[in-house]
Amino acid sequence: MQEWVSDHVVLLSVISGITVVLGLVGAVVVAVALPEDYFVTQPEHGHRKGLGKKVAKNLLGIVAILLGVVMSLPLVPGPGIIILLVGLSMTDFPGKRKLEVKLLRFPGLLTQINKLREKFGKKPLKLPEKKHSLSSQAVSPKSSDRLASPDGQGS
Repeated sequence: MQEWVSDHVVLLSVISGITVVLGLVGAVVVAVALPEDYFVTQPEHGHRKGLGKKVAKNLLGIVAILLGVVMSLPLVPGPGIIILLVGLSMTDFPGKRKLEVKLLRFPGLLTQINKLREKFGKKPLKLPEKKHSLSSQAVSPKSSDRLASPDGQGS
């Protein structure tokens, strides 16, 4: 195996380069083509699409997800997270939108995508508001005292 790899370094390098370029082009096309409110509106379920188109789209999405995972590994060239998002956007499964939004909340990712969209004259993507639970909010000692007794004296 090592001998085959060393004999075909140029071929493997060319394939790797083509994969990176195609991945970047595909990611740019999808990032720019998405409507700005894609993540804040309810998805339409395309029941009118043919079964063959739906299966092909999902298979292509799964391939993109797998490529994104591989490209996210250390020392593997390519825009892994972006390809992963492209693959997710192509597939249909329960909880898809939540997962996409969670990935877009990675530090800096949405900023970079929106900068790219701006270069093509598109408005920035909107994300749904984060839901905060009461238990996750910090309560300062002063505010907890006010909550403990109505007269503001504490307990």
